[in-house]
Amino acid sequence: MMSGPRGIGCAYGKDSIQGFYSIGYCTLLLDSCLQRPSIVTPPKDIWNVTGAQIYLSCEVIGIPTPVLIWNKIIQGQYGIQRMELLPGDRENLAIQTRGGPEKHEVTGWVLISPLSKEDAGEYECHASNAKGEATASAKIHVVETLHEIALTKGNKHTFKEHTTDEQDYFKHNLHKMKQNLNISVSHFKKPH
Repeated sequence: MMSGPRGIGCAYGKDSIQGFYSIGYCTLLLDSCLQRPSIVTPPKDIWNVTGAQIYLSCEVIGIPTPVLIWNKIIQGQYGIQRMELLPGDRENLAIQTRGGPEKHEVTGWVLISPLSKEDAGEYECHASNAKGEATASAKIHVVETLHEIALTKGNKHTFKEHTTDEQDYFKHNLHKMKQNLNISVSHFKKPH
């Protein structure tokens, strides 16, 4: 894309996207070709029982490739929020990130095992680079038994105990329920 020893522009190749200004052998990255982070795949709400193993995932893209971190959002007194940077000192929680699956994209996970009542709450995927920031969050809902099935009415979540016949019905139709509620449910059995 350059002509002679001097050139300016954005190179969009198969393996790179970069802006440059070149004089001789010196090349500088141009700010106009950078992109602020964008959430490609946000984390999804999860409902599960205590003792289970669960994970949240998040994919972000940006130029330069964003740095991805996870926070737990803590609701304090008078509605004041604070962020707990993860993993912190929690033995049942692990964080992992990797590049990809696409160029300039990062995928990150929060793994919690075993899940406890204290793990319930809102978790935030936070991506940043030189051009800005992007965030997305999801909630982890922890129940004691599978008898407690979330019923959604508008934005409210309520619980009720179900009979054995109802439990069989819910287990049989779980896939349909997950789609309707737009939630993610993982591992339905407590570990032994």
